[in-house]
This record gives sequence, structure tokens and C-alpha cells, in this order.
Amino acid sequence: MPLFLRFIFAIAVALPIALLSRDAGAIPVFARKYQTACTTCHHAAFPQLNAFGMAFRDRGYRIPPDDEVYVKETPVSMGVDPWKKLFPHAVWPSDLPGLPPLSAIIFSNFNYNPHRRTHTGKTGFDGIGEVELLTSGTYGESMSFFGALALFERSDFQPSRTELERMFFIYSPQFRGLAHHVNIQVGRFEPRAAPFKDHVDLMASGVSPDLANTWAVVPASNYTTFFPHQQGIELFGGWNGPGGKGGLSWAAGVVNGSITDPAVDNFVSPTYPRVAGMRMETIRDSVEDMFKGKMDVNGSKDYYARLQYKLGGMGVLGSSTQEASLKMAENWQDPSITFGTFFYRGVTGAFDDIRGTGDKVNGAYGKNNNRFWRYGGEITGNWWNLQLTGAATLYRDKVKGGVWALNRNGAAVHGHNFDTDIYTAKLDYVALPWLVPSFRFENVNPRYDVADWESFNRYSALISALVRANVKLTFSGVFVGKQEGERIPALDNSYNLGLQFAF
Repeated sequence: MPLFLRFIFAIAVALPIALLSRDAGAIPVFARKYQTACTTCHHAAFPQLNAFGMAFRDRGYRIPPDDEVYVKETPVSMGVDPWKKLFPHAVWPSDLPGLPPLSAIIFSNFNYNPHRRTHTGKTGFDGIGEVELLTSGTYGESMSFFGALALFERSDFQPSRTELERMFFIYSPQFRGLAHHVNIQVGRFEPRAAPFKDHVDLMASGVSPDLANTWAVVPASNYTTFFPHQQGIELFGGWNGPGGKGGLSWAAGVVNGSITDPAVDNFVSPTYPRVAGMRMETIRDSVEDMFKGKMDVNGSKDYYARLQYKLGGMGVLGSSTQEASLKMAENWQDPSITFGTFFYRGVTGAFDDIRGTGDKVNGAYGKNNNRFWRYGGEITGNWWNLQLTGAATLYRDKVKGGVWALNRNGAAVHGHNFDTDIYTAKLDYVALPWLVPSFRFENVNPRYDVADWESFNRYSALISALVRANVKLTFSGVFVGKQEGERIPALDNSYNLGLQFAF
């Protein structure tokens, strides 16, 4: 494999996968608030959501149709309803959760990687790999919140750290005709434009994030894609379809975008190959030196939109009857088909006419040099105990000034476009209410002006077993098809035995 192709593999695949954490999606706070099982909202095994769970989330973490009927934990009242009639001459009333709305989830993993580098070994046991603190709740009838704080998190690619992964607030106007059709979300969240939702996906939480979510731009040593911890503002909502079944969902937002992350140091070995004589760490260090102390290095903000329609099944905002909403037996079954489409538009920094010699970068860095698009579509079908999803995700990057690289014959070539097409198929099957095998196939097709490396496939399998309602045991394996030259760690064949405990 030519040097530049190895560089692309290391940046575009290894970095994002290494930086992403495996966030929790199960929230025991709700089990205590409503005194119900986790499986009320989850597709058998957490964190994947069933139709009711998605409606609950999209209504600002409220049970349809009348949330207050189901609340078993008495909230603390902050005012009384008559105050509403006195507004604006009185403070609008609200309430607080009766008990601190806190939960935690603990991750423990044993890994086997036959291609692991000698400095880490082929097997690894992290003991306690992550402890995450979760919170969520509502303020009155129109405001809600959600937060996830990694108290302790470590892996082979990064030391232990504490990080606020998500924290956002939702306002759902209760004006006539708007309730839950239009919601405003502000804070740090996962954009709804993402083709797959890492926080509520069995494969992402039990194996690794989808490549459709984690492909990255190459020449800037930057991470710019469907990052699950974006800062911004989002509008979203929906309408149930005819007869209260299925319906339309929509979302649009503006987020800050992502920048070079210092954690790359903990993954990329100094022995990785050079690009025209320049190491990729040199690119990253040069960016950090120029913008040290700045919040970000992109000159604009990213924006996106999503539109999808569901035929059949539970309404996207839940059922209008209590009995249908709270179906307890086989609640993963939701005979339906959903079509979705999305786009994400943004800019990021990149070096103009990138060249290098040793530890010196020759080329001007422009914070708007890479203007990129992410767009595509998905189709999800639910039938009996099966859920099947197919998706096409298209990445389009155009770098101002272009990039110099070496082709297969060692000759210098120049190009601007760094496009990739990714096709994904996923299957989840509820074999038993506590046993869910899942499979994922991914086909990645890089189409770069300056490189001609072949497409490759990645195959993933996962078995999720609930040994208790809030304790999950997982076994997973990843196999990557033929790779040219040196294997990249993030695409090694590997196996994992994991334990997740939520309380």
C-alpha cells in the first residue's frame, strides 16, 4: 500500500473510532419515576429504543398521551396552576423531580485482538472501563433535560478522563396546535441528522460506532463528521399519520462543528508513514500551535436537516390510548416501514496545497479550506421479531488548494476531492425477550483524486443477553475483509466480551 493510502486509513478510520466513547442509552431514572421496567422503552435489550421509546423521547421524555397519569414519584411543586392565569404578573408555575434524577451505568470489557501491536498485547481486560452518570427529567409540562457525564473512561487508545458527553434542554411549546409538533433543543447533543444514533444503537454500544457515522476528512487531521457530542441548537417534531399510525418526523439544526482532538496522540504511533515527507502528527501539532486557546478553528457553523415518514406501526408521537402506548408484552414488535433522508453541510480547516518536509509543514492553513457535504437515506422495516435497516451515506469533501500525494507507482499526484460512499445493512432479531443477536455489514468505497485504494467490507456480529433487566452481557466480533499492506488497528479483526450494569 502506498504511503499516502496508509495515512488516509489512519486518519479517516482509526482516529474517529478511537475518539468515540460508548455512551449509555438506558436511563434507570425513568424506571424509578414511572415504576416500570426498562423494556417499556427499549427494544428488548437496552439501549436500542422500541417505537414507544422513540415516541417518549420525541415528546420531551413524556409518556403519551397523558404523562402525569403514569408518574409514580410525586414531583415538588413550584407554584400552582392559577398562576398561569395571572401571567405575566406572576411567575409561570413548574415542578422538580421528587428525588434527585440520577442514574449510573458501568462498563467492563475483555478484548482479544489477534492483530494487536506488541506494545499493547493481543488480549486486554479493562476491569472497569467506564463509569457514566446519567440524568434526565422534566420541568412542568413544557421543559425537559438530559445529561451524560463520563466520570471515568479509559481504553487502549486513551488514558482515563472525565468528560461531559451530552447535556441539553428541550422546550416543547404548549400553544394550541404546536404541542410536540415543534420542539427546541439547546446544548450538547447528537444531531438527528446522523444516519445511525450511536447512543440508542445496540451495535454501536456493543461493538463499535457505524463507519457511516465516523468517517473523517483527511488532509486537515480533523474530525468532521456525525460527531455524537455536538454543541448547538436543533428544532424537531412530528405528526402521527392517518388513524394514529406511523407519521412524519422532521429535524433541522445548527451546530458548532468539530476540531482537531489532542487525544489523537494516544492512538497514532510515531511510526505511522509520512505524506510527502510529513507526519500526520505534524499537521495536527501545527494546527494546535496556530489556534492554541481558541474554542474552535472553523470559520463557520454546520447545519443539517432530516425528514422521514413511517408507514404503519405506532404513531411517531405515540398512541392516543393508554393501552396501546404501554403495550408490555412483545413491545419490540411494530409492523411498519420507515423511509428517511438527511443532509449535513459544514466547513473545516485544512492546509492549502499541503506539502511537508520532516517536522515542517509547507502550506497555509485556512479555517474554511474544506467545505463538505454528508447526505443519504435509509429504510427500516419491522416485522415480527425482526428489524432490518439499509442505508446509503455519501461523503463529499473538496479541499481548497488540493493535496499532494504519492500514487501506486511512487509518482507525485495532486487532487482536491476526497469523497466516500458507505453502504450499511443491519439486522436485529429478538430470539427471546432477553436474547438479541445483531448483525451489521458495511461496504466502504473511498473515491479520492490522489489515491486509488480499493473498497473494503466490515462485518460485525453481536449477541446481547439480559441476565437481569438492568444487567447486560454482550459478546461481539468484528471482521474486516481484505486490506492492502499494514493493517490499521481500528479495523483489526477483534472480539469482545462485555458487561454493562445500570442502576
